[in-house]
This record gives sequence, C-alpha cells and structure tokens, in this order.
Amino acid sequence: MNKLSLEEETKLKENYQKELKLYESMFNIALKQEEMIQSRNLTQLLSLINQRKEIINKINQIEQKILPLKGKWTEAKDYSLGGEVSLLVKKLSSLLEKILTQEQKNSSLLKKSIRKVNTDLEHIQKGKALHKAYGNYFKAKPRFMDQVT
Repeated sequence: MNKLSLEEETKLKENYQKELKLYESMFNIALKQEEMIQSRNLTQLLSLINQRKEIINKINQIEQKILPLKGKWTEAKDYSLGGEVSLLVKKLSSLLEKILTQEQKNSSLLKKSIRKVNTDLEHIQKGKALHKAYGNYFKAKPRFMDQVT
C-alpha cells in the first residue's frame, strides 16, 4: 500500500485549502449571478461569468498538480494527521453541492427571464404588425377648433 509521506499529505492539504477558497469565491459569484439575473444586469452578469471561468481555470491547475497525490491518498485510505485531508474533502463536497444547487436555481431564473423577453418581443412584433396594417386607416387630418370648414 502506498502511504503518503508527511510532505505529500501537507501538499495535498494545502492545495485542497486553496481549492476550498476558490470554491467559496465561486459560490459567492453564483449568489451575485442570481441578483444580476433578477435585475437583468447583463453586463455585470457577463463579468461574473468571466470571473467564474478564471476561478475554474485556477481549480483545474490545482487539480492537475495534486492528481497523483489524490490517487495515492484515496488508494491508501490514508487518514493520518487527524483526518485533515478527509475533513477538507467533506467541506469541498458540501460546498460543491451548494454551488450546484445555486447554479440550478440561476439556470431556472435565466430560462424564465429568456421566456419573458421572448414574450415581450412577440408582443412588440404583433404591435408593429397591427400598426403597419391599420396605421394609415385611422389617420385623420389635423383640425383646429377655430378652423372654418
């Protein structure tokens, strides 16, 4: 059985701590995204999406660094140092569930918002069509009250 060295476990723990902070930032961004969707602030929403992409890239870089250590830790079921790595993994898992729930909520809100915009556009198009069809029919010549006819 391949047991992690103290140095490897410390490295794994430190990287999981970095990931935890990044995922906390991602959760905060997801909460802000909800606000931006509700207020229809698309500029700020796009900015938040770009921030989220940057965080995901950072997480992916960390994951690449610790992938061999994760495999070794999982294989050995190494819970030394009071299970600190195990505790971090549980925190990460819990936080990921919260992020997923928030993302699903945001997705639902975004879909509703898109449906509303589509409905509004349909009403505008119908109004334009009615105006085009009947626009000239109701045009009356302007008259003033003191004008002699």
